[in-house]
Amino acid sequence: MTEKRVTVEICMGTTCFVLGARDFSSIEDQIALRWPGQVEIIPVHCMDFCRGGAFHGAPYMKVNHVPVGKAHPQLLMSMLEEMLGGK
Repeated sequence: MTEKRVTVEICMGTTCFVLGARDFSSIEDQIALRWPGQVEIIPVHCMDFCRGGAFHGAPYMKVNHVPVGKAHPQLLMSMLEEMLGGK
């Protein structure tokens, strides 16, 4: 049986970084321990979701290419728990 894999892109553009994306670094070790080899976290320079003043949704992330606004570490952990289960 193949293990599920999840790709998480975290926007590290200026707006997202200032509004909380920097907080994701605090859970990377926890994710690696809980789901070893199953979650790839990729910081990206900017996702352009704030273009045109859409700052109200920042910070942004993509989970398996699906955009998620108002992202925060607890939301990501909940999503991973739902997708991968606990170990």
